[in-house]
Amino acid sequence: MFITKGRKSGRMDDLKQLYAHPWDKDDVSDLHKIVEVVQATALLGVSGTPQKACQALMKNNNRPIIFPMSNPTSQAECTAEQAFSWTENKCIFASGSPFPKLTIDDKEI
Repeated sequence: MFITKGRKSGRMDDLKQLYAHPWDKDDVSDLHKIVEVVQATALLGVSGTPQKACQALMKNNNRPIIFPMSNPTSQAECTAEQAFSWTENKCIFASGSPFPKLTIDDKEI
């Protein structure tokens, strides 16, 4: 989690403070570049450039966690098939949207 400048409330709850970091990199605005800079290992909701972001996660985590959040399925940030393809079948994927079954390494998921 990172907090952008200009936060209106001025304070966040204690639990969020444990994970929050100031963001002072105005020149970094693309999601995949942010993933690289903060060394993220998971994405909840992967809008923007999901393929690049998922691939950037691979540099930080051998088993990146990818949880697309959008519903309905037609609005999902990426499909299960895309997430597995972009991460060499190594991601941990979960979604509230139904996707077709996949066969990866002779296993149905």
